[in-house]
Amino acid sequence: MSKINWKIVVPLLLIGLVAGGAVGAALPFDAVRKKVASWITTDKNKSDQTENAAQTHEEIVEVSYASMDNLGIKFGRVKTGNYQTSYEIAARVTELPGVSELHITSRFDGIVKQMFVTQGQTVVAGQKICELELTSESLATAQSEFLDHWQQLSIIESEIDRLTPLLEQGGVASKRLIQLKYEKKRTQAKSDSKIQELLVRGLSKQQIDEIKSSKKLIRSIFVRVGKNLLPPQRDNHSLPTTETLFVVGNILGQPGSMVKKGEHLCEIAYHQQLVVVGYAFELDLPQIEKLIRENTPVEITIGGKEKHIELKNQRIAYVSNHADAETNTFPFYVYIKNEMINEKITSSVPQFISWRWKPGQRAHIDLPSKTFKDKIILPRSAVATEGVVYFAFREHEHDHAPGESHEHAGVELEPFELNVLHIDRNFAVVEPSDEIKSGDIIIVTQAEQVLFALRNSGGGGGHSHPH
Repeated sequence: MSKINWKIVVPLLLIGLVAGGAVGAALPFDAVRKKVASWITTDKNKSDQTENAAQTHEEIVEVSYASMDNLGIKFGRVKTGNYQTSYEIAARVTELPGVSELHITSRFDGIVKQMFVTQGQTVVAGQKICELELTSESLATAQSEFLDHWQQLSIIESEIDRLTPLLEQGGVASKRLIQLKYEKKRTQAKSDSKIQELLVRGLSKQQIDEIKSSKKLIRSIFVRVGKNLLPPQRDNHSLPTTETLFVVGNILGQPGSMVKKGEHLCEIAYHQQLVVVGYAFELDLPQIEKLIRENTPVEITIGGKEKHIELKNQRIAYVSNHADAETNTFPFYVYIKNEMINEKITSSVPQFISWRWKPGQRAHIDLPSKTFKDKIILPRSAVATEGVVYFAFREHEHDHAPGESHEHAGVELEPFELNVLHIDRNFAVVEPSDEIKSGDIIIVTQAEQVLFALRNSGGGGGHSHPH
């Protein structure tokens, strides 16, 4: 290791200090500060440009053609128009009041011999429910007395028919014939009285005629679905206008079981028509009453967010005059017609019908509100949200130098902000601007998915080459 020659180094240091002092004296302090500041500013600008370039790079996402097909990403042309907004009222599908739990009851004491229906089966008015063996002694006595009176009446009528020609020939005293006619009236009165008793006990006129013709007591009967089970509904019109269909619920009577008069044999429900009950707050009542007064249609949505069905042109029937004690809301009612999902029923086999709308389903009633005119109307799927900011996507346009070209494996999309005036489950109302106007082409589906891909690209979701 060589030693430092201090005889040479010291004179050089002295010369450098003298020269630096001379330069510092000649150059003002402000000039030095400005020169250093210019160096810092230049470096900062270069850093900002690099950062802006990175941000621009992150705001572009490339979606492959295969992904576009898989996700169902489609382009569409922007259009302007008018839009009627609405707000949602929570609702629920319920059964019509008074027909949710109809009961088929026994009008006699007896033993269930056979059931003809099963739970979930659809039945119509007049259809057999079960066969019941009668065990009531009072009913048997009433039938026996009626049959006795009826037979006596037949005998008296036959005797009158036999004696009438003889009376005309003078061979029979008229007193005897008068007695027979009196006896006929008295027996007829007793027979009529017994007919009324049998009707009250539950026998039909057809069954009474059967006793007359067969001259035998009825020992078993068929319990059937009654007619006119539905009470009058709105506008005092009986429901329905087509054949009434009921769904069998719980079956309470079992073969071999003993039932008393008035006991339930099974439950049936009516689902051909249902009612959607909305729950409105007090501030909603003026709008609802206006819709009822002007007969304005409303729209009902039944089902979840992903799979829902909309019923348009529905009318509100009425608003309840009492608030719900628990929720402090006012129920209002919209009647809807139900739909059968499977094929039409036949009468040869037990029917099991699946109804489209079912009591208990969640729903929403959309009440018309504000109207927007000459605004851009976009499908809800064309708009992505990030906090309180709304975005749409269009194809990224490149500024290439002459002769420069780039090939991509998909479509490059860039987001731009929207001034959204209103947004709901189906559409978004947007104010036209320089960013979006009528005739522009943007993606109209899966905007949320594209934004998710952009935010999760980590800077690599865009292209890797400069534009």
